[in-house]
Amino acid sequence: LDVAHRAAWLSTDALEGVCGSFDLLICNPPYIRSEDIAGLDAEVREFDPCAALDGGPDGLRMYRRMAPHIRALVPSGWALLEVGYDQADAVADVLASGMGGLDLAAVSFHGDVSGKRRCVALKTRG
Repeated sequence: LDVAHRAAWLSTDALEGVCGSFDLLICNPPYIRSEDIAGLDAEVREFDPCAALDGGPDGLRMYRRMAPHIRALVPSGWALLEVGYDQADAVADVLASGMGGLDLAAVSFHGDVSGKRRCVALKTRG
């Protein structure tokens, strides 16, 4: 697609240490509640590293860690975050509080093939 000169791919821990300004942030953080990991299907539980699954007691630990960094890193663009099937509202609340206030009109939700809200999309403004 000839985008190599326009794209940057980074691997970080909760956006810590990332510098610069980006138009788009796409993230699939660990969001499974710690107590729910043992009950996951074997093909998930035994394939993915625990660090890629475990979102802490309520599944929201990584969103809390990322929220303070989003506005600086994506001053005018989009942050798209995958969420658990029942976490969309809670993640929007975490973003609002962790970003020091947020116009929730800037937040939209997108469903998976079964209609469950599995993506929180945040439009940031400069």
